[in-house]
Amino acid sequence: MSSQNQLGRRQVLLTTGGVGLTSLAGFIWHSERSRATEIARGAPTLFGSAIPEATVAKTHYPFGPVEPRLNPPSINLLGADGAESDLRLWLTGRPTAVQLVFTRCTTTCPLQGALFAVIARKLKQGARILSVSIDPEHDTPAELSAWMVRFGSNPAWYAAAPRDLTGVDVMFDFLRGRTQGIDRHSVQVYLFDTQGRLAYRTADMPSPFEVVSVLDRLA
Repeated sequence: MSSQNQLGRRQVLLTTGGVGLTSLAGFIWHSERSRATEIARGAPTLFGSAIPEATVAKTHYPFGPVEPRLNPPSINLLGADGAESDLRLWLTGRPTAVQLVFTRCTTTCPLQGALFAVIARKLKQGARILSVSIDPEHDTPAELSAWMVRFGSNPAWYAAAPRDLTGVDVMFDFLRGRTQGIDRHSVQVYLFDTQGRLAYRTADMPSPFEVVSVLDRLA
C-alpha cells in the first residue's frame, strides 16, 4: 500500500470521536503488524533485529536511526499532573516515545492521540510515551488531562508542555519538528533510549507496531 493511501486511510479517523479513533488505530496496528511479519526475513536491521516494514524504504534522515544519538536540551516541562520536571529527567531511565501535539488541534492531533492510546496498551513494562504540547499558553495541566481522558488515560502515557514559547522553540529546533503545515508541527514520533538520547525518528504518521517495535529494541 502506498504511503498516500495509508495516510488517506488514517485521515478517516478525523471525522470520528475519541473511541472511534482508537478503534481504527487498533485495526491499523493489527494489519500493519501482519504486513511487517511477512517481510521480516529480508528486512534491514536496527540494534540487531529486523525492523518493521514502515522503516525499510528509508532509514536515513529525516527518519530512521539517529547516528550519533543526540542528548536533549534542558527544557522545563509542566505535566498534566501539575508536576514540573526537566525534559532530560523525563527521558532518562526508560525507552520513551515523544510526539508533538496541542489540544486545540482538530486535524492531525486527534489521530496522534489515537495512535498513542493504542501504543500505550501495547507497551512492555518499563517503556513510556510522552505527548508534548506546543501551545503552553493554552494547554494547562487541566487541558492536557482532559485531552488524554478523551483517548483513555494510561499509566505509561504522560503529557506535558514547556513553561513558555521559548521552550517550544528549543524543542522544535532539537527535534527538527517545525513545519509549514496547518498545525505547524511534525507528525513524526521521536524515540529515546534509556540514557535519554534521541535514537530514532519515524516517518510521518507511523503505525503503532513500528513505534512499539523500536521501543522494544531500545529497552
